[in-house]
Amino acid sequence: MTQPISVMENGPDTTRQIARPSGLVDEVYRRIRADIMSLKIPPDSRISVDNMVRELGVSQTPIREALSMLEAIGLVTKKHFIGYCTAPRCRGDERRGHARARRRRRPDG
Repeated sequence: MTQPISVMENGPDTTRQIARPSGLVDEVYRRIRADIMSLKIPPDSRISVDNMVRELGVSQTPIREALSMLEAIGLVTKKHFIGYCTAPRCRGDERRGHARARRRRRPDG
């Protein structure tokens, strides 16, 4: 009796992998970020991944990756059992504090 040959014996077959469009996540990130910054998506509101799928015409994966990137910079939060929400509106003193922090982080400033 012969043993079945595993496709993974010599590592993954990269010739069979589907190429992912480069920059898709970045494009989704820029679009959602622009919608948040322009207040098209209001502060402290739920972001529906399903609605984004329909609106942007992409799958959930790049949307979730973009939302994770936005969470890392504080524009969205991920709430247990709710999903992603935009951050609450900053008060004036918080915005000034954020601006000072950004200036301190710049290598030229």
